Amino acid sequence: MNVAGLHVAAGIDVANLKPLPDVNLVNLTIDEVTERTADWACRVVRSLQPAKRGYFSLAFPSVLREEGTYERLLEGLACGVNVTGAVRASPPVAQEEQKDLDDLTRRTLDCFFSVLGDDELWGQKPLDVQRAFNFQRYTDNF
Repeated sequence: MNVAGLHVAAGIDVANLKPLPDVNLVNLTIDEVTERTADWACRVVRSLQPAKRGYFSLAFPSVLREEGTYERLLEGLACGVNVTGAVRASPPVAQEEQKDLDDLTRRTLDCFFSVLGDDELWGQKPLDVQRAFNFQRYTDNF
């Protein structure tokens, strides 16, 4: 199985980014996304998106700390970003808010949404992401 995982730190110049190679599972993590940097993060995601398959998962540690940031991020990703698995975010939020964000993610990107603790999100390996996605898909369909 071809898996690629990439972490992009805040402040990287988007002009220097090229699409990632097409592999089975591409997992992209972008940290330090705030209301102020959400547009930059969207440009990074679009710039790195593999041409054929898109992403398996996108991860945004700490994006849920600031109200409205995740929603703004989704708006920017709605046009032209393909996620086949899940968008992962932290830190944990109330169950009702998590359900609302899951519904919004499914409507906007047609993929799953997962809320994790910061440490769990950073420590999750690509195959763990795939297992969690498969379990969520199974739970939703059966």
